[in-house]
Amino acid sequence: MTIAELYADFAESEARDESPADALQGLAISRDDGDLALLRTLPPAKRQPQLVLGAVRFLGGPVDDPAAFDPGIYVPRKDRSPE
Repeated sequence: MTIAELYADFAESEARDESPADALQGLAISRDDGDLALLRTLPPAKRQPQLVLGAVRFLGGPVDDPAAFDPGIYVPRKDRSPE
């Protein structure tokens, strides 16, 4: 199963009835090449939708607006300067 399929399946099967916000985010991530590329840099066990979305929620990230979601700001990168 690809990461895109994992997130789409999560959105449609697991989150749809339990958390509409997570379902929207899951679908948005499954369709965003940048988000998927970032997720590919994580170890497979850390790519789980519940972990990623839970971390974003814990860090105060947007959970109700897929357009405002940028997982790249939550992941340290070597090419980013410290802020």
